[in-house]
Amino acid sequence: MRNYNITTEKINKICTRCGIEKPLTLEYFKKDRTMKNGLSSRCKECDSIIKHEKYCKEHEEEIKTKEERERKNLKVCTHCEEELTATTENFHRNKNNKDGLEFWCKSCKANYLKEYGQKNIVKIREYQKKWGMENEEKVKVKRKIYELKNVEHIKEQWQIYSKKNKNNIKAYRDKNKEVNSKYNKQYRKEHHEELKEQYKEYYNNHKEIYHLSNQKRKAIKRKLPNTLTMQQWEKIKSDFNNKCAYCGEEKPLAQEHFIALSKGGEYTVNNIIPVCKSCNSSKRDRNFFEWYHKQDFYNKTKESFVLKYLGYKKEAQQLKII
Repeated sequence: MRNYNITTEKINKICTRCGIEKPLTLEYFKKDRTMKNGLSSRCKECDSIIKHEKYCKEHEEEIKTKEERERKNLKVCTHCEEELTATTENFHRNKNNKDGLEFWCKSCKANYLKEYGQKNIVKIREYQKKWGMENEEKVKVKRKIYELKNVEHIKEQWQIYSKKNKNNIKAYRDKNKEVNSKYNKQYRKEHHEELKEQYKEYYNNHKEIYHLSNQKRKAIKRKLPNTLTMQQWEKIKSDFNNKCAYCGEEKPLAQEHFIALSKGGEYTVNNIIPVCKSCNSSKRDRNFFEWYHKQDFYNKTKESFVLKYLGYKKEAQQLKII
């Protein structure tokens, strides 16, 4: 019987293709049982070259189209076989692949995951619940980092969701009213200082919004018209060149009720003008016509402009837009 054992002797062999003398070992030659010494007549390097040449001949058209796609920066999805631009817009990233992109396009991947999720919804939820309980602290930290980085995005998403699911949210809140109130009370107790700082920071950054909502609340309480918006207030200020309507000085401006709330003055564009804090606190709830004439900074032109702006004629308002 013929012996096919590989020799272990330290001898060399010349490759029949490249003619280079190499050590007769498995490192340089492949196994071949038909040969006397148990190794191939060609070296491994030449073998791979021959295989590559053979493959190129057999798949010539395929290689050409692939090269053409690469030049045009195109890629074919292996699932739907659609030709798309080889960018992260159409394919997810994958470091293991040569081009750094997945084989499947994003839509195919999304459909597959959706289908898989629907079929295995119970299994997935159980796994997520289990993992969440085991990694509670990790989840909290990740969530906090994400929230800090994506504040605006979260706000936008919540607004979209709340518009679409208005009735569901209301039903849930009504159903869990007691549970929510208990939780909120407990949360406020535990995070008292933290919330205090948050409110303080919000007030300092949104003083005008805070003041506007506060004035609206007061008007609603007295059952008075309350339609003034932030945009309208900004326009009023610009109409008065961001100066006090009474003294004409360029100081931080406050919303002045021409007719005081306590005397039935509405919170609308017809009753609000911009004034400095000193004029606002000086006038209080007094009658404009009695108070303004006594001031050192009294100005007939300014008085006429204010009255015209609010639609007054002979101490009576002619225009009323709510």
